[in-house]
Amino acid sequence: MSQWLSGWLPSSAGAEQLGSLDLRSVVRESAGIGLDAGERLRLLAVYLDDHALVIGNTSLAQWQVFSRIYTEATRLSPEDPWIPNSMAVTSLSLAEMADDDDPGKERLWRIALGAAETACAVDDADPDLRYTLGHVLYLARPSRTTDALAAFEHAVALEPRHAWGNLYRAHCLHDLARWKDAAQAYGRVDAAGFAGHAAWRIELLREQQAYCLLRAGRRDDALRTFTSVIERREAAISRGEDSLNSPVLCEPPLLLVEAANGELRAELFSRVRTLLESFDEWRSWLKLEVDDA
Repeated sequence: MSQWLSGWLPSSAGAEQLGSLDLRSVVRESAGIGLDAGERLRLLAVYLDDHALVIGNTSLAQWQVFSRIYTEATRLSPEDPWIPNSMAVTSLSLAEMADDDDPGKERLWRIALGAAETACAVDDADPDLRYTLGHVLYLARPSRTTDALAAFEHAVALEPRHAWGNLYRAHCLHDLARWKDAAQAYGRVDAAGFAGHAAWRIELLREQQAYCLLRAGRRDDALRTFTSVIERREAAISRGEDSLNSPVLCEPPLLLVEAANGELRAELFSRVRTLLESFDEWRSWLKLEVDDA
């Protein structure tokens, strides 16, 4: 479908014309793809979102393009839970990109919540749908962390190895200062679920787990894990990796710095300071925190 859309859209509508895109033509001309009509329209919306093809003066103006597509997709395939699920993902994405003073931000989040709840009501046995609901709740302002945790735990109960569900379950426990539980939860995350462009999440996870171990009173375990984090960063620097493209280095070591400023200063301070001196952006963000400790 993506390949078909990449060839069809440029000849049919530019980004400025998407609001009046002939959806019947999309359905008719894509009939040979072999998917239900509603699913084809869902994939159209996902394609437009993934490629940032919808432009508009406001977030709600952008949403009107997607809303029209999702509404027609739902009419054609009312029992398909993936249509409201994708609707939730798209509206949440627009809400996250909107400025804090954008009047559409809160409305888009509520659209995302309603769509995610609808998807789960249609199919309550799919962990991915439950994960989306949790993600919407987690990204609320302020975060509905306890409700999000329940959704992520539901996803993990349905699929114990669900990588994203386990990761965000750990994030929720972290945010709730349930340090022991959070450290254990980070340890359950399947690293294989974050290959490629998402590999940085596992690198950051190691540091988050170390921090939770420290807050839980497991000093030796925290020191061992933080030391592993330092060693991985040192090895990446010695390989000549840079802080923009390396999954090991792309996130600044905020929690590592906090530990080096506090309980683990004697063991970590010197090596952390050397790390911070490796990149200009790390020096400007973090070096003074260490120097002033």
